Amino acid sequence: MEYKQMKMRPINNKREAIIFLNQMIVLTDKRMNCLKNAINDVEKLLKEYEGKYKIKTTIYQAYAERIECLTMYICNILGDETKNAVSYRQFRKILAKKVTQGNEEFTLRPLEKEIIDLLDAMREQRNWGHHVPQSLFASQENFMVNEQNGGKKLFETFFSSDEVYISIWEYHEIRWLINLYESSKIAYESYRKVFQCMKKDYSLLIGKNMRIKRIEEPDARPFQFSKIAEESLKANSKRS
Repeated sequence: MEYKQMKMRPINNKREAIIFLNQMIVLTDKRMNCLKNAINDVEKLLKEYEGKYKIKTTIYQAYAERIECLTMYICNILGDETKNAVSYRQFRKILAKKVTQGNEEFTLRPLEKEIIDLLDAMREQRNWGHHVPQSLFASQENFMVNEQNGGKKLFETFFSSDEVYISIWEYHEIRWLINLYESSKIAYESYRKVFQCMKKDYSLLIGKNMRIKRIEEPDARPFQFSKIAEESLKANSKRS
């Protein structure tokens, strides 16, 4: 069987749309479960630190980076608008376009305003989270000049010295961990609502109620599976 190597996964008929959405549901469900476990672990950690004022930075960052990685992945798979991206938003756009071209078999129910707003927010979070905006530097200057009352001159002196000062915080206030927990729960609930829509779309396309069946694999995941990501990278690295 010839191996397919392509940047785009075409959707030319209903069967291909079903397969595409099925694969997307699998990816989303796995990351949603990982995020749920990560949030539960933060909750356990908060109980350990109950009544305490601070937490080791290395501990906090390990939990924060774990959740950040998962939330960014989920924002990508739900809200990305890049042309060759796997995302629910893009999938919806593709099918909507086909309907306008007279292909009624791709018809899905309209999304509620709440879901559209959530997808917009995920797109913004995805876009912001994958680059460092210049506004971050402006915000830092405003904070140091106005909130810390350092003044413009002190700020400029601090950031133009022959010695570049880098603050290494040994601890974080526990409020950072509390905020991580609370914001993660809100994010998870938003993702869950959109994921429900994704599953409803799948049920509509296949003509019956879908269900997720998780299979516990007793054997180790074969390293050969890494070829999937490698081949995808090769395809996207090729010049058009």
